[in-house]
Amino acid sequence: MKNGNVEGYLIGSAFFLLSLLLPTSFAATAWAAGGMSSGEVIEHQVVEGDSFSLMAGYYYKDPRQWRKIYSLNSDSIDDPDVILPGTTVKVAADPSRQWDIPYRDFLSRVFD
Repeated sequence: MKNGNVEGYLIGSAFFLLSLLLPTSFAATAWAAGGMSSGEVIEHQVVEGDSFSLMAGYYYKDPRQWRKIYSLNSDSIDDPDVILPGTTVKVAADPSRQWDIPYRDFLSRVFD
């Protein structure tokens, strides 16, 4: 792991572990189990400190769903723990289920 990604990895891991303590709503669980029926695949530009669990926390309100995003990108990203800033990843997103604030605002709330 490159030194620049260690902090992002640790923060993402901490976010993921904290998410295990959060309750998941029935609707979110049912949606995750059944896949996305009304969504679109969008492109997400990776920023410094980003992780699949952070993206899942934003787009799905459940960081534990990070594997959904990774599975869409596993052909181009070998290690889910190493995502370089500037990389473009695909996300199956449903705007009605994601936070209604910009991603950078979401990150600033997570890291503050």
